[in-house]
Amino acid sequence: MDERKIEQALVSNIRWFQRSGVMLPDDGTWGVAERIALTGGNTAIDQIRKSFPAVTEHDGWCVVEQRRADCNFQAAMMMLLSGAVLSNAEYTRLGENLMYYLYSRSGLLERKSSGRLIRGAWQWSHIVHTPRVYFDDDAWCLFLQLEIAALRPDLDAKYQLSYWAEILAEELWIAMDRVLRERKTVDGHWYDDIWSGYFDLPHWGGLACMALARACWKNPDQAKVAKYTAAIKGYMDFISPKADDLICSEKAYLLLTCVACWRYLKDDAARQLAVRLGNALVAQMDVNGNLPAQHYEAPEGRELVDLIYTMNWTLLGLQCLASEEQSFVSPYKKVLELVLRIQDTSDALQFNGCWRGMFDLNGKSWGGGDRYEGGAGSIYTGWTNAPISLALAQELAHKDLFYILC
Repeated sequence: MDERKIEQALVSNIRWFQRSGVMLPDDGTWGVAERIALTGGNTAIDQIRKSFPAVTEHDGWCVVEQRRADCNFQAAMMMLLSGAVLSNAEYTRLGENLMYYLYSRSGLLERKSSGRLIRGAWQWSHIVHTPRVYFDDDAWCLFLQLEIAALRPDLDAKYQLSYWAEILAEELWIAMDRVLRERKTVDGHWYDDIWSGYFDLPHWGGLACMALARACWKNPDQAKVAKYTAAIKGYMDFISPKADDLICSEKAYLLLTCVACWRYLKDDAARQLAVRLGNALVAQMDVNGNLPAQHYEAPEGRELVDLIYTMNWTLLGLQCLASEEQSFVSPYKKVLELVLRIQDTSDALQFNGCWRGMFDLNGKSWGGGDRYEGGAGSIYTGWTNAPISLALAQELAHKDLFYILC
């Protein structure tokens, strides 16, 4: 791969964070917004405004302003790693400021337990006035607190990242154990009375396992490691027989889960399932390296590049798998080349350097339709742009999501 091209794409995306309006002020001290939403021609815009009422309106687009903890952690990790890899003090400072926002300004971290408040958990966003904790979002918060603590021990000391991660890991395990024991269902999906998300789907349950596997790594408390590992095994025993029938996006989430369990827990069954999932995803790829858009919250089609739920996580998952299994290097590079090729080069600052939510390969342009959370008209900071750029920074560092420090 041309590292100059990868670096250029990474730098362009960081500039998008600074110039597009998703981060005001542009130094990160008041965090990063969830996304930009196009208003012109967006059939879902009325529902977006109704569901997410904190917006800054512009001509033909708006910034959906809610500050989400997971989006800010993903952006912070990307900035900190980019600063280290590129020896760029400005990017490092952006990451540090995002961490300052998270711990000192946002109020998103629950520092005590009371009623439905879960100590150590991160509130979904600053615009929600009742406790709302999601399995997927807080899994990322747990995982990235531990990664940033390892990458920057000074930030760990300053904000007590490991301390809060340890508390959150215990609460996540309690919720996972409860779901696995009770197996309450709604619309055929496992759910929890306190934590949100369909736990039986890897989007939620798999990411929770990924985070707990990271919490086990180098953890001296063997009792915690044993019970966390047991919960992970319970979920993996359930999901493994169903893996072949999952849609592409769920396969991509489960691939990340499996590689995490393989790396952190030395789980050979997880390694075997990771390879099986990798092969299944490669078998569904077209000549461009794209997987069909199938997620219920996005328009569907084989020609559509879904960068909110599918190809972003496929990029990260195959990057991890390719570092262990040579046969996946070529498919990973094909996905990476696709992502680099479609990066937005529009002159407008709200677009330049970003990846929008969906690209239409047939039309060779951003498009394919809109939903209130998915589709081409939503340009996410976390979940799309930060994870993609994190993969680019990892490529330049010759690392991956689970071996950034090794």
